[in-house]
Amino acid sequence: MRVLIAAAVTGGHIYPGLAIAEELKARGGEDVVVEFMGIEGKLEDKILGKAGYIVHHISAAGFEKSSLKKRIKAAALMVRAYKDAAKIIKDFAPDVVVGMGGFVTAYAIAAARRQKVPTLMHEQNAYPGRAVRAAARFCDVIALSLEDAKKHFPPKQQKKIIVTGNPVRRAFAEYSQSQAREQLGIKQEGCLVLALGGSQGARNINQAVIGTAAKMKDRAVRFILLTGQNHYEDVKTLLQAQEVRDNIELLPYSNDMPLLLNACDIVVCRGGATTLFENMAAGKPGIYIPYPYAANDHQRHNIAYIVDKGGGIMLEDKGLSAAQLAESIDGLIGDKERLAHMAMCAKQAAPAGVLDKICLAIEKLAAGK
Repeated sequence: MRVLIAAAVTGGHIYPGLAIAEELKARGGEDVVVEFMGIEGKLEDKILGKAGYIVHHISAAGFEKSSLKKRIKAAALMVRAYKDAAKIIKDFAPDVVVGMGGFVTAYAIAAARRQKVPTLMHEQNAYPGRAVRAAARFCDVIALSLEDAKKHFPPKQQKKIIVTGNPVRRAFAEYSQSQAREQLGIKQEGCLVLALGGSQGARNINQAVIGTAAKMKDRAVRFILLTGQNHYEDVKTLLQAQEVRDNIELLPYSNDMPLLLNACDIVVCRGGATTLFENMAAGKPGIYIPYPYAANDHQRHNIAYIVDKGGGIMLEDKGLSAAQLAESIDGLIGDKERLAHMAMCAKQAAPAGVLDKICLAIEKLAAGK
């Protein structure tokens, strides 16, 4: 079986695609060949290349709402992007094309339909993105992470939908906290807070965490902050202005998320679906701060899922301060029963058999069933 996965630009698209690829190969062995479609020079080249996968590139750009210049560029590249996708599909000759969301998925699904290649598209978020909704009419199966997303598809497409959950690499469930800390060289005692703003980083979270670490310098609390590559130097400069820096470690990015997430006690993060489901897989309480400019405010919808189940709390990005974040963290670590209950709720909220459901659907498409 040959599978082409379109997953590009952000970790929220790439990591679920990688989880599917790993599972397909584990199920089918040498009989399964998986390659990817993405944008040259973006995050997928780094992540997927390191994992040993071939990434084919198309020349495309997203229709950014905030930038007229970027929208013009995206429109100018549309024909070329489609031709690139069509050539990749023709040359690779996949049995199934899988799209993980975003504008690259739209081109992959459209080109695959023209060549009569079966397709599955996965939407991570509670509110589907524009590219997914546009491509949904052309694909054979629509896999959703969350039940709430179903209502955003028209009646004619409902029969294509399967609710699977969001695919997460099995590595997130392979470590105990003590094992993860030992492997990372982190002391077993004390509270560890992992903070991140998604694969791109988040300025407001970075600033609030730096201030929080300073406020909690006399507590048995340690912070690991993933700043995002573009924010790293600015955050490093901000940290250097603080009096105490022994309780915080800065990383621009990390490929060791399964270890970091299992090692921590609390996660401070955005509300992207991939982050949400990885937290649930590891059973970690989250302090969620939705990105206020996310399309259709979809991160707030995602966060509502875990907050309603008791596995996290939500703070607003607007007005986020070190004092507010420190108070929230202090409230959790000061009540061990509450923190343990939140961890249990997060773990129980993780849907079962996600990868099995998605891979089975892909295998059925490949077999023509």
